[in-house]
Amino acid sequence: MELRLLVRIAHRFQGPGRSRHGPKVAARDGDGGIYDQLGGGFHRYSTDERWLVPHFEKMLYDKRAALDGVSRSLPGHRQRLLSRDIEDTLAYVLREMTSPAGAFYSTQDADSEGVEGKFFVWTSQEVESLLGPDDAKLFGSIYDVTPHGNWESKASCTYRAASTVEAKMLNMPLDALKSRLRRSKAKLFEARSKRIWPGRDEKVLTSWNALMIRQLREGGPGAGDTGIRPGRDARRRFLLTTMRREDGRLYRTTFAGHGAEAERVSRRLRLSD
Repeated sequence: MELRLLVRIAHRFQGPGRSRHGPKVAARDGDGGIYDQLGGGFHRYSTDERWLVPHFEKMLYDKRAALDGVSRSLPGHRQRLLSRDIEDTLAYVLREMTSPAGAFYSTQDADSEGVEGKFFVWTSQEVESLLGPDDAKLFGSIYDVTPHGNWESKASCTYRAASTVEAKMLNMPLDALKSRLRRSKAKLFEARSKRIWPGRDEKVLTSWNALMIRQLREGGPGAGDTGIRPGRDARRRFLLTTMRREDGRLYRTTFAGHGAEAERVSRRLRLSD
């Protein structure tokens, strides 16, 4: 919400420097631990003044607000980096927060195996075992994964400690550097996917789904991609069929898979087919 306010101030008051605040905050959010550097999507909030350690829960309405603020901040400042954050966050929502029936779930928990953040953090030993010493050293220098860690039990919350431009001091062509980082992130993401996942609140809230559908319609880069547009239309149909009452008003919430509510949802889906 604050990010959107900064952008609106920049649009209304065109004084010196004002237009840079929104994009700068958006870019720093995407650099910080509040952003999932491997899987995309913003965690709920930061727990420290450095914006390093997040509360690891992810909520659907947070994703919409973050996407809206970041997309409005795009022109003129770190455009490609912000575009990547938007595209990765949309991909996360469609990949991990979407029901088979075509609606968005509400939240993904912070905990797995009873430990907050366990799914998301890394030790340097884990990274080296997966990437090898050279790529692990490079990844660690960019995302601050070190032997002593930056969080509990020598684990590290990943954040962009150095940009790829700053890392050119490694005497490596920038394209080669980015390519190695992409490969490393893909390997770590695949390994993370085999961990015990955080729980997920699978109730469907009409208001939150409507917010995300609107974001898919007008949310800047990635929102018009061919892989996203059909999903947006399917979710809109879900709200206008499954969530619509006989009198035309909308149900507030549903949770497929439980008792009479599941039977009602299943019946309505069959009718809509």
